[in-house]
Amino acid sequence: MSSQTPPSVDDVFALLTDPDRRAVLSVLREHGSVEERTLARRAAAHQHDSTPDSVNDERVRATRLTFWHVHLPRLDETSLVDHDRSAGQVEPGPAFGRVVPVLEAAAEYAGQHAEND
Repeated sequence: MSSQTPPSVDDVFALLTDPDRRAVLSVLREHGSVEERTLARRAAAHQHDSTPDSVNDERVRATRLTFWHVHLPRLDETSLVDHDRSAGQVEPGPAFGRVVPVLEAAAEYAGQHAEND
C-alpha cells in the first residue's frame, strides 16, 4: 500500500515520461479500481490503440509482470496508486487527483497531434 508521500511536480513529470505508467494512470482514470490482470489487458490495449479483447494472453502476462515489478511500486510509493499486492487490486491513490489534469492535457495534445498527421 501507499506510503502517503505526495509526488512533487518533478516526480509527476518524471513518472509520466514512461508510456507504461501513463497507460496505468489512464486506465485508472477511466475505470477506477481494477484487478491487476484487467489493468494489464486494458493498458496494453490503450498503448496499442486496440480493444482489450484483441490483446493476447502473452502480452497481458508480460505487461502484468512489468507493472508488478517496475511501475506499480513506483506509482504506489508516490501515492498516485494504491496497489494491494495480496488482493491483486490497483486503485487510484490519495495523490491521484494531482496527476489527472496532466493526463487530460496529454490526451488532448495526443488527440490534436493525431488530427494533424
